[in-house]
Amino acid sequence: MVGKFGDLNNKLIALKYLEEKFGKRGFGSRKKKDFQKAIEAKTIVIDSEWLELKKWTKANLIDTQIEGLSDCLKQS
Repeated sequence: MVGKFGDLNNKLIALKYLEEKFGKRGFGSRKKKDFQKAIEAKTIVIDSEWLELKKWTKANLIDTQIEGLSDCLKQS
């Protein structure tokens, strides 16, 4: 679970980096188009992987497992 969320987090950080770079001045129109395409592509991948991750968490009852772990910690 940690790996799956970590992989998605890495992609989100990469997207944030692209968005920040895109927002800076000094790029020509060609470079800005390249950034826009990269941002769009990264967004599509993230959206798709997020949907798959949500399906995976439901299929593996992750919310129930987290609740169980939380209950165990409260009893300690």
